[in-house]
Amino acid sequence: MADMEEEIRRLDAEARVRVDKTLRSINLALKLNITKIKSKKIPKDLQLLIKWKEGLEYWRDRYVYPTEDTEVMAERIGTFYELCSGMK
Repeated sequence: MADMEEEIRRLDAEARVRVDKTLRSINLALKLNITKIKSKKIPKDLQLLIKWKEGLEYWRDRYVYPTEDTEVMAERIGTFYELCSGMK
């Protein structure tokens, strides 16, 4: 049981790091394309990036808080992977 709890903790930490890295990359891409975003018609790829950014920020704001409860961590991991699978 302790092994499973350690794995949950590892995956939880990995999910938080992935979200932060991905958000930094998305923000950079959006900054580089600011002129396209300000135009009347936003390209679909940038619309998709904006949608992903909103989803990841929502997850981070809702689920990332300090906890030692592995059930909460497992739920957080599940919602992260559900969000990722919906982004494809």
